[in-house]
This record gives sequence, C-alpha cells and structure tokens, in this order.
Amino acid sequence: MPYVPLYVSSGNQRHRFDVQVADTPARQAIGLMFRRELAPSRGMLFDFSPGRVVRMWMKNTLVPLDMVFTDRGGHILWIEDMAEPGSLVPRGPSVPVFAVLELAGGTCSRLGIRVGDKLSHDLFKLAPVHPEASVREN
Repeated sequence: MPYVPLYVSSGNQRHRFDVQVADTPARQAIGLMFRRELAPSRGMLFDFSPGRVVRMWMKNTLVPLDMVFTDRGGHILWIEDMAEPGSLVPRGPSVPVFAVLELAGGTCSRLGIRVGDKLSHDLFKLAPVHPEASVREN
C-alpha cells in the first residue's frame, strides 16, 4: 500500500504523518499486524465510513500503538494511548466513529495530540463537518 500525507492540527501545531489507508475489510483485518517497527512519522488510517461502533485489539501486533478515533469531520473523539502489543482487550469508544488513525505508541502524548484536535486527509473532505459526539480521552 502506498503512503499518503495526513495532518493533525493540535493547538497551534500541525503534525504531518505518512499513512497507509486501510479501506477494505481485508486491509482492515491485517492493519499493522506483524510489523516489527513503526516510524514516528508513519501510521495507518482505517476508513469505517459511513460510521459505526468500532472495537480494535492488538492481536499479532508487535509494537505499541496509539489509536485515534474520529468523527466524520476528522475531529478526535477518543484516544487509546500505548495499546499493549498482542493484547486481545477491545479498545474504542461506545459511539460510532468514521475513522481510526494508528500511530507509534506514545506519539499522541509526545506531540500533545488530544481529544478535540482535528485530522486533515482526503477521507474527510467529502464528509459533513460536525462533531457527532463528545467522548472523553481514556
């Protein structure tokens, strides 16, 4: 899968990541499994349009990840920090999400990325921009 740019606007900062897009059930099922490393500027964006409740786990994932759950406008609803490699614990909010961004574990904390910040990517361009729910950071 090719990498494409994605930006996270947080406060007065704009962070660029190069991400692969998991936009099919097959790509979503594999995700970042079996990768021995994930560069700090790389990630994977899971497209769950038009939106649904999503619970993710870390089966066969070898590196810790931050999971960033968004609404259809790209607003961050929920962050799972440092998800443990190999864990089968389901993670995510109990509200529908439009997309999930997976980054190297600790990235959100290191860069100050928080609930309410906004992702910019082509996936969100055609979607109506409005927060669907307010969810607390875990």
